Amino acid sequence: MIKAVLTSDFHLSVSSGRSAAVVPALEYQPEIMRAFFAQVTELKPDLLIVLGDNTNGGRYADVLKLKEYLLPLVRQGIELIMIPGNHDFDCGPEKYYEELLFPLMNPDDRDPFSFSFARRIRDVLFLAVDDHESGRSACGVLRPETIRWLKKQLDTAAADHLRPVFLSHHSLIADGWQVRKEFYCLQPDTVLPLLQEHGVRLAFCGHQHDAAIYRSGNLYEAAVPMPADGSHQYGLLTITDHNADYSLHRLKFEGLLAENIAETDRRAEESKKAVFEKLLENSRYDRDEMMAVLTAFNKAHNNSELYDQRDRIRAMPGYEQTMASLGEGIWSNWIRSLLAEDRLPENRLRIPF
Repeated sequence: MIKAVLTSDFHLSVSSGRSAAVVPALEYQPEIMRAFFAQVTELKPDLLIVLGDNTNGGRYADVLKLKEYLLPLVRQGIELIMIPGNHDFDCGPEKYYEELLFPLMNPDDRDPFSFSFARRIRDVLFLAVDDHESGRSACGVLRPETIRWLKKQLDTAAADHLRPVFLSHHSLIADGWQVRKEFYCLQPDTVLPLLQEHGVRLAFCGHQHDAAIYRSGNLYEAAVPMPADGSHQYGLLTITDHNADYSLHRLKFEGLLAENIAETDRRAEESKKAVFEKLLENSRYDRDEMMAVLTAFNKAHNNSELYDQRDRIRAMPGYEQTMASLGEGIWSNWIRSLLAEDRLPENRLRIPF
């Protein structure tokens, strides 16, 4: 059995340029990071998978601090698989990542043109793909040379009877509400067909900050949430000879930190409530009923429980009136998409593997 902890989007920042808009619990980020790494140590996984936007800008101090968090785990024998995201080189050169972080990993094969690499653990081949685009861009892009390298790895996996797991920062599969899909997706017309052609069944991504699970044909992809927002979760993956099991779990906060995080989350909910009230201010329908719908939606979304709560939310008085009041814009598309009948549970996945 292989056991892995998955996380994404630390957006670690100890230097100037910090942004609470990106990391809602920014003022408690050091405590959250310590709690996360303490929990990883307690779980004793075979590997830790970190899915990009590891720092908020790639400044030297931030990269160095991340190394300080990661190094004790590596010394304990926990494998590290980490890929960069679109934020990791916004304010610092790639050499910081190359010199400080990449040596903590143990690739079996590396793409000469990027930080992409392959790591074999027993009969599973983890394909960690660097999809950051040069310059300050949120898009996910693979160079032609990297796509050729990826195809070679997939051919090797087939020849050696290995089970591939694809890892990227941007997602392979577009969500229904995403208008500018290039900001979220990794060349879905190129990479996804290549993976499906080679029988890849399991993929993980970050970037979205929220949890989701998608399916395209026989390929399942889980978007792993960030630990500093929502319900502060991480993913746990176990791979046996026949199955892959993935589930979300809450970080453990204690004492004053638990109180501070709860207060930060409460303020975030109040801020979202103010947005909802603004959106509904000109509606002719019952305001209290509509706010109850949006509050229930927001709570379920933050807790990664929309799949389990969707029937109850859609049956609430005022649901259709809420959708009508929001019109045909991004908000209504987002809510309808996340509550749709064909959605998969965002907090668990079990597939033959």
